[in-house]
Amino acid sequence: MKTFDSADRNFTRGTIPSELGDLSLWPTVDQTALPEEVLASFCNRVEAIRLFVEHSSVSLADIERKTGVPRQRIEGLFAKCIAESSDGRMWGFRALIPYKFRKGYERRKKASITRSGSGGDSGLFAQLLLRHGVLVEFIDKEIRNRAVPIKSLRQVRIYLIDLHSKFIELCRGLNIKSSEYPFNRDEMGLRSLQQYVKKRLSSSFELAARSEGATYVRPARHGHELQRSRPAIRLLDEVQIDGHRIDLRLSIAIADPFGMETIIEIERVWILVVVDVATRSALGYSLAIARQYSANDVVNAICNALIPQAPRKLTIPMLAYPAGSEFPNFRFPEMAYACWRVLALDRASTHLAQNTLALVTRTVGCWTDAGPVGEPIVRGVVERFFHLLSQHFAHKLPGTTGRSPDDIARVLADPDNNIKWLMRLNELEELIDVVIAEHNCSPTIGLGARTPLEAVDFHLRKLKESNQELRHIPSSKRSDLYLLHNEKVVTVRGSLKKGDRPHINFHGAEYTNSTMEKLPQLIGTELRIRYNENDISSMKAFYMDGAEFGIIIAEHPWSSTPHSLKLRKAILRAQRLGRFKIRPGQNPIAAYLEFKEAQVTGSRQAATSYAWALKQVSASQASRPGAFPDHPGESEPLTVEPRQPTADGIPAVKTLRIKQTFHSR
Repeated sequence: MKTFDSADRNFTRGTIPSELGDLSLWPTVDQTALPEEVLASFCNRVEAIRLFVEHSSVSLADIERKTGVPRQRIEGLFAKCIAESSDGRMWGFRALIPYKFRKGYERRKKASITRSGSGGDSGLFAQLLLRHGVLVEFIDKEIRNRAVPIKSLRQVRIYLIDLHSKFIELCRGLNIKSSEYPFNRDEMGLRSLQQYVKKRLSSSFELAARSEGATYVRPARHGHELQRSRPAIRLLDEVQIDGHRIDLRLSIAIADPFGMETIIEIERVWILVVVDVATRSALGYSLAIARQYSANDVVNAICNALIPQAPRKLTIPMLAYPAGSEFPNFRFPEMAYACWRVLALDRASTHLAQNTLALVTRTVGCWTDAGPVGEPIVRGVVERFFHLLSQHFAHKLPGTTGRSPDDIARVLADPDNNIKWLMRLNELEELIDVVIAEHNCSPTIGLGARTPLEAVDFHLRKLKESNQELRHIPSSKRSDLYLLHNEKVVTVRGSLKKGDRPHINFHGAEYTNSTMEKLPQLIGTELRIRYNENDISSMKAFYMDGAEFGIIIAEHPWSSTPHSLKLRKAILRAQRLGRFKIRPGQNPIAAYLEFKEAQVTGSRQAATSYAWALKQVSASQASRPGAFPDHPGESEPLTVEPRQPTADGIPAVKTLRIKQTFHSR
């Protein structure tokens, strides 16, 4: 009895695997497309294979009598049907089409010893590759490297003529004689190599697209769609978060020594938005002034999606919120501190920071779905939101960067050197808030021309009618949303011998409180601290068993001004590098802002760094109320000392008061 082989399994006619025995799963043939002269033969073959597979008791002789297919060919036809085709599937009934070649030409005759003339070379190149598998590996590697960005010292985008030279050199290394192919041909297999490269490229869509310069290749859909869970059809069933670099050039105004403003362009900023999938409503957002946003910016956006977001006080003349434009968590009391079931995010390192994910899922009580690699389309709702934000906001303003360097909007909106036309950073914050609020009250096609707020209202009413409620963060924990931020285990320091009271060290500052100072037994023990990265002037400490110890405060002068962890790290780093010094009694935050302001001399990077420092201070000031309700609140208004007049009589500047320009809401 003949033995068949498929997927590394051997079987006979009586033990055909179930996945092969179900003929309904086999690739079929549209019989109407077959010529009349082969249709009858094809149908007979199909019937023969059906009897062979489904009726093992019917002998080959009986099959021959019923279908006319020779008994000697039936088993061979079945072996062809279960073989793998070039598209990765089994041939199925397609292998039964008469005169259909399943395999390419395979040459067996040796090449003639001649270096000229035409004809007689068919299959020579394939024969050469069949004899020397290392040539196949070499060509495949070179094809892959043609579309790989350079990461080491090598030639990029190698041309075919260069590939042929390396190919011939490798053939010589394989001791192929000069009388053998390819050395016995005029072009030494150049055209055959060219055709082979084209064929290999066409065997893979991703490889062919990369070779043509595609920077992104959309993954095949069916694989992921089969893995997708059910669509989000309920309120807060799934929310999506992502970051987008705003397509807009921005500027800031800096007071010069003469008391007048100097306009400096800064680098583009990021916006992070949390969007509910079922209602398309934007729940919250945050802005990040940096080349890349951080995990802390992600946490800020999530916190803003939970905490009610009241309309801000607008300072731009004629700018106002459209009627009914609000954030859902402010419009509907049920949406305040409401938790979602799934948080969809991409696989960026800032999104997937282990501490961030653990604290978010623990506090909100949700699952995270990082999705497949390189598939932003999976988070289509938030990506669509960014597209609308660019189309209806950023791409209409002076200084827009457009979708690409050759976008017509970028060319037409280029103010050239008139950077005074560029939008100010504080103006962007107000406009973004209005634009996102307006999105929530604008009809959306995906909701049947209903607004996101109407959709939220509909879902809330449905929940009420069915006596169901959204899941909320307990009221006792709402003031502790800073717990979404990092935690750390620290050791209490101090010395009885030296009279050094108990304290902890955290990024260049000592933290303690009146209780800790009185407990010498704490020295050498461990505490778990939780801190808000936006304001580390104070933090909350817990015993290792989870019991709360209390609020501990940084030593003076770090405790006098709210400041972020990033800002303190920047200050300490500048001190270590000797770039600036803090005079005795001077506020380190004010001293650093003064230092950064002095560096702004037309450089976009320096201006961005200064704007970032301002944001860190203002965000810290905004996060102070409510973050630690029992905090003494001893912060002082931050002022920057005026720069001293120079010897040539430059007038003294007036004191600069740092206004609260950003809110961490």
